[in-house]
Amino acid sequence: MILNTKEDFEKAILSGEEIKHKTVFYTGELSEKPANPAIGAFDKKLGVYAGELRGQQVWVALKDGPKQMTWEKAKEWCDKQGGHLPSIGELTVAYLNKEAVNKALVEHGGKPFKEDDYYWSSSEYDLYNSWVLYMGSGIRGSNDKNGSYYERCFQLVENCF
Repeated sequence: MILNTKEDFEKAILSGEEIKHKTVFYTGELSEKPANPAIGAFDKKLGVYAGELRGQQVWVALKDGPKQMTWEKAKEWCDKQGGHLPSIGELTVAYLNKEAVNKALVEHGGKPFKEDDYYWSSSEYDLYNSWVLYMGSGIRGSNDKNGSYYERCFQLVENCF
């Protein structure tokens, strides 16, 4: 169902129409799909925009965790921060745009990605190992979840259009 005017929307509500998630209320304010933000765009709540992965915007927290942690501790820490431990795909998006992302992180009071060790991903290799990414070269590997590596929280935002 497409509702073209405010009156259409009011009539639908008053007549008992079920307004579903896919119902569109068109106000005439948008003429085309809005563009994604530029790589490195900053949002106080989300962090720094690193790019898009499968229709979702990837946002990176300004700083790493306070210390290297095990995989489980890293996941818990990111949950407490209001984000999540990134998938290997999300980490790869940040790596591919690392120069612009690191520049934006520093410009907004954050810290660049460290390039001397691995970062945890939430992507499991098997029961005992998880995928990690070396931010210096982009190399991926699977490492024991009891090891200690860097963590940085990410957030995903659904593209609305």
